[in-house]
Amino acid sequence: MPKQRAVAGFVVVMLAACGGEGVREASGPVVRDSAGVEIVENQEAAWAPGEEWTIAAQPAFEVGSLDGDDSQLFNGASSPRLRSDGSVVVADGGSAEVRAFDAQGDFLWAAGGRGEGPGEFQTLRWIALLPGDSIMAYDFRSRRVTILGPDGQLVRTYTPDTAEDALAASPVTLLEGGRVLAAAGVRFSGGEGPAREVTWPETSYFVTDLEGARLDSLMTVPSVEMLVLRDEGSIAVAPPPIARRGFVGARGNHIVSGQSQAIDLAVRDATGALVRRVRLGVEGDVPVDGDLERAIEGRLGPDADPEQLRAQLRTLADVPLPDRYPVVEEAIVERDGTIWLRIWRPPWSNDGASGWRVFDPSGAYLGDVKVPAGFRIFSVEGDRLLGVYSDDLGVERVRMYDIVR
Repeated sequence: MPKQRAVAGFVVVMLAACGGEGVREASGPVVRDSAGVEIVENQEAAWAPGEEWTIAAQPAFEVGSLDGDDSQLFNGASSPRLRSDGSVVVADGGSAEVRAFDAQGDFLWAAGGRGEGPGEFQTLRWIALLPGDSIMAYDFRSRRVTILGPDGQLVRTYTPDTAEDALAASPVTLLEGGRVLAAAGVRFSGGEGPAREVTWPETSYFVTDLEGARLDSLMTVPSVEMLVLRDEGSIAVAPPPIARRGFVGARGNHIVSGQSQAIDLAVRDATGALVRRVRLGVEGDVPVDGDLERAIEGRLGPDADPEQLRAQLRTLADVPLPDRYPVVEEAIVERDGTIWLRIWRPPWSNDGASGWRVFDPSGAYLGDVKVPAGFRIFSVEGDRLLGVYSDDLGVERVRMYDIVR
């Protein structure tokens, strides 16, 4: 008898394979096996009209203001994390502090500050929660990990191991079993003689333990496409106006990677073993005349100096746009393996809310979710989105929204 398995409300019939691949068809995704790896081919959303998840109109939690006390002023807020008691910790790049707030938004404590000593930071843009609500923070400039206790007190610091030819080992997220997913820095060679080229380098991902010791190499994923300008004795690197990129999202026992030009996801477990590929047949738009200028204008902002725009156009006039625009910008993974993909928006877009495509843990495409304009998601915690909202004046607020599923 054939086995049956539910995928996003559909029944998938598993047919016996007689050599080659076993194909399993359903009214939803088509699921097949290829050399022991599950391939999930999606064509349309599983949600019927009215079944889509929505985001509450008002945040359930918010801290940050234009003119409050120092604890409420953020500049480069990132990585807000929800702790087991409902409190929230967040990294603030401007002050180089880790700040904690209780479930009602009242300030609890701040740790760190700018400096080079133990417990201080030069460039703070990432934190994660350890078991027991201790905090791991990474200083990108000093390449140092700092461990703080639940009360913000310094526990220890260390520099993670990395490959000999890599620039650094930047933590990406925590995996199950006390493992840390880390990314090696990308090195651009000075080369010989002047050069002008667009390159798409790869980033190596590997695992360390909680003391920074390197354990396993997992995979390589394309980084961000870069325009490299090399002259005698100098090199300048910057992304073109519309760059292709790879992305990685991970949580617990789930690691998801892909490229911006197509929805073709590699899903691995915490050991790096490939368990599934997830696909959705969508394509980006084809560029049209004037898009390069619109992209540069969007990147410089509405108040850019016209001469600055002209200079950028002269510098980038021969940089080709991709044949098709990207369809994905980044991935976020929930603890249970649900995948959120942020839909790519052109730099000149001003249509407000951002869209996210959601796939259930089996890889079935559920549908799209609209997120309030100006809100960047950093994590999905059960029925809550945790992230940073920036208003038209650039004022940052840490927010949490309820998801209506």
